[in-house]
Amino acid sequence: MANAENTDNVAVLTGFYQALESGDVAQAFEFVDENIVVTYPDSLPMAGEWRGHSGLLDLFAKVGELWQGRVSEVETLVSSGSHIVVLLTTKGDVNGCAHHADRGSVAPAQWKAH
Repeated sequence: MANAENTDNVAVLTGFYQALESGDVAQAFEFVDENIVVTYPDSLPMAGEWRGHSGLLDLFAKVGELWQGRVSEVETLVSSGSHIVVLLTTKGDVNGCAHHADRGSVAPAQWKAH
């Protein structure tokens, strides 16, 4: 059963990804707390901790350097309380090679507002 918190969380992330998809980073940031912290594990090329809106801009730049022609599509948002899982399909060129990351590829990231 969906509750109000789950519905709100999904609406926030849906708005965030829709704004990014349209290229409107300023609008996307309206959905993200200024104190956000994004952490990617050392196993990924964008590993590290990215803090605040400026950190997200740096993260987006890093991903843009790594993935040329990257296109991501949100397939599913699953919410339980304050936790949300986003399943994406991402396509593009990584280091000159075509790459397709979908549900079979797991890239764990942690996004938190402090």
